Amino acid sequence: MSDKTEYTAYLSLTLNGKHFKGRNGLDLLIKQCEKSEEHEHRLIAQFILEWINDSDFITLQTSGSTGQAKLIKVKKSAMLASAKRTIRFFNLQANQTALLCLSAQYIAGKMMLVRAIVGGFNLITSSVSSDPLMGLNQTIDFVAMVPLQLSTIVQNNIDDLSRVKKILVGGSALSTSLRDKLMQIGCEVWESYGMTETVSHIAVRSIGEHAFRVLDGIQISKNDQGCLVIHPSDVNETMLITTDLIELYSDFDFSLLGRLDNIINSGGVKVVPEEVEKKLQAYISNEFVISWKSDLKLGQKVVLVLESGSVCDVELSQLSCLSKYQIPKEMIYVDEFPRTDTGKVKRKKLQELIS
Repeated sequence: MSDKTEYTAYLSLTLNGKHFKGRNGLDLLIKQCEKSEEHEHRLIAQFILEWINDSDFITLQTSGSTGQAKLIKVKKSAMLASAKRTIRFFNLQANQTALLCLSAQYIAGKMMLVRAIVGGFNLITSSVSSDPLMGLNQTIDFVAMVPLQLSTIVQNNIDDLSRVKKILVGGSALSTSLRDKLMQIGCEVWESYGMTETVSHIAVRSIGEHAFRVLDGIQISKNDQGCLVIHPSDVNETMLITTDLIELYSDFDFSLLGRLDNIINSGGVKVVPEEVEKKLQAYISNEFVISWKSDLKLGQKVVLVLESGSVCDVELSQLSCLSKYQIPKEMIYVDEFPRTDTGKVKRKKLQELIS
């Protein structure tokens, strides 16, 4: 079966309880979405229009969290393979209800649409906001969210999560405090690892687990720099050498340590900011970022950055969990963290801001 034959077999979508079947049905859906005053509905229309055109490829935009956002092309067959893998792993069934609460401008939102098309779900839409469950009364079988959304729901009305059966969270790591709260209420929450280049996630872990496990058909290894390497598969045709530092436990299991391009060289000692952040999460309740500033003695000194209005009452120098090189030498406040459209902190931009 050719790529084109495969993806053109998937031309039906149930959106907000209305079923649109075949090319004519999707054409009608596109027209309805294009007339909508909701920007996200128009983005859905743009994606469906691209899905049913004659090209074998879809254009995707990367998040830009580690640099300049860019446009890449991926095969529609890769999106189908990713969707099928997710459906199998989570044992999702036709006619179940899924929620689209992430923008269809980016891979996470686009893949929810593809999963709904492939799996035959009833896909309902909500506002792309920090609390997408507000005002919704339906039981949700499956939803993908970012940590900011989960955190807001927990703060506003944690009972809303009782109506959600399976949650896939990605984009950035869950904080220790949020993870602990979710474990106490018994939500089935899965953290994901992936990127635009792998057409969404290629590994997941339950919030109670330390290591990520790759999904079926995905092969990984670690290079000499300690970074994750993702071998060619049906979602990525070429070898992907990431800058994600990992601990590799087996051919299938790994944990994330940080990013190679975020390492701080302080006095000749390499400090991984993500590792320091994990250690400090138990002591600082507000969102914070570990970064660096130039220093005559150390070259780069570790600093703690908070947003205005945040409070840190901890005497950092007294924390036994930090080595002397990991201890922040200065506390800096900024009005707000620079972020991507998907909510990730732009570390390089933040470092430039505080320098």
